[in-house]
Amino acid sequence: MKLLRYPFYGVLAGLLPFLAVWNINKTQIRPRDVGNSLLVTCAFVLVVWLVFLLLTRSSGRAAVQSALFFVFFFSYGHVYNMLEGQTLLGVEIGFVKLLVVYAVLYLAAAILLWRRASPASGTVPLLNGFTLALCLLLLLQVVVFQLKKGAMPAAALSVPAGQATVAGVELPDIYYIILDRYANSRTLD
Repeated sequence: MKLLRYPFYGVLAGLLPFLAVWNINKTQIRPRDVGNSLLVTCAFVLVVWLVFLLLTRSSGRAAVQSALFFVFFFSYGHVYNMLEGQTLLGVEIGFVKLLVVYAVLYLAAAILLWRRASPASGTVPLLNGFTLALCLLLLLQVVVFQLKKGAMPAAALSVPAGQATVAGVELPDIYYIILDRYANSRTLD
């Protein structure tokens, strides 16, 4: 159980968003198509963690700082999408304004955590276990889906060409309109 005492939750916090997006889109993404994205994400996560390790010279502080960075980094786009076009005190919230607010909040939290001592030894196994459990749950959901998908017969997934009914149910006609040039008013008339 010595492994759980080493603070690796900062690295797992960087992998959680990747696993969550894969889990949400598991019906559209094949496992073989995930490799490059996973490598880039792992490289990014490790570089960020190593930068914080070099800056703090402590694995505990590096884990805290990197986890905080990943929370802010990966949540920015979602917060921006929620607040896009909204006004606050008569000021429209835009990309740059939200980025400045996010940067100030991140720096304030990072400085506050930087001044604290390393996290208490009892919290490291708890945070490690929590982030590991989240990662494993997300990965388990993808694996179970892929196993169920693999167990489903291929005939159940497709309809033979020219067949307009399945089990007596009339299928709708589907038309593809493929334009061979840009759609302008003259083309659409």
